[in-house]
Amino acid sequence: MPQYPIGDIPPEYIEFFLNCSASVVELELLEVSHPAFTGGTDVGGTMYKIVRNAKSGVVYNGNTFIYYPFILSKGSRSQDLDYSLDISFGDLGEITTTEIKNIVDSVTDSQTPISVSYMIFRSDDLTAPIFGPIDLKTKNINWNGEGFTLECRSRISNKNKTGTYYDLISYPSLRTFL
Repeated sequence: MPQYPIGDIPPEYIEFFLNCSASVVELELLEVSHPAFTGGTDVGGTMYKIVRNAKSGVVYNGNTFIYYPFILSKGSRSQDLDYSLDISFGDLGEITTTEIKNIVDSVTDSQTPISVSYMIFRSDDLTAPIFGPIDLKTKNINWNGEGFTLECRSRISNKNKTGTYYDLISYPSLRTFL
């Protein structure tokens, strides 16, 4: 029977998914920030540090991440290697209404997108993430009666092959393909 190589799978993934105790869970952490935010959990109040699946919160790098309910789903599939997430918050207007109003009322920051940093940790080892951080910018905000959803996308890149960012300034000949 042939043996298949594991390939480029990082050893911390193999350890987490195949060798760890059942009591170890995956912790998903978000840092959500905008210059117009006023009630955040950091010193200046412009950033919310939240964790989805640890009701008592967690401490990473000296920063406390508080529990806040949210749902992550992969964004729409794209052929241009963009990474996207839809993050749905269910706060019924307790915090988000005030913060979104602050963004809309801000003269200088109303066009600045909300920044999101996404990381995954093991619950027994908060020294380094097993995935991420992935830095995303909000493209759309969708409201409903139960909360809101941030549609977040990464910077356009081609990191899977060359690590080079393709834009029309660096590669003017790409304009012919548009």
